Amino acid sequence: MIAWATTAGLAGVALLAIGSNWAGILGLLRHLGGGAPRSFSPIPLIGGVLGAAALAIAPVEAVSQWFWLPLLLDPGTGLYLLLLASAGVRHAWAARTAARRRATETLLASTEGPLARAHRLHAGHRRR
Repeated sequence: MIAWATTAGLAGVALLAIGSNWAGILGLLRHLGGGAPRSFSPIPLIGGVLGAAALAIAPVEAVSQWFWLPLLLDPGTGLYLLLLASAGVRHAWAARTAARRRATETLLASTEGPLARAHRLHAGHRRR
């Protein structure tokens, strides 16, 4: 009985948070279609995490196997994590590109710079 009460309480708060997030997104979409301007601030992570917890502690195993679903359905969690992952990938790609550029510049400087020319000149002079 306590497990069901806890599950229901967590699920209720999760549904409120998830519903609020979706209502805000739909309000923004209406604004893009020409409606009155609105501001929207999503509730990050709360709906998805509480929903996942509610399903994970549900006394029925068939329900608890779906604990991950609220994490995907809540735009305050799913979209947030997607944006976070996207920013991480962009940052990693930019760092990789910058590192490759620096490595190329270093290689070119070592093979085409004045020291490299002097080394080639000196090496050619020793062969005679």
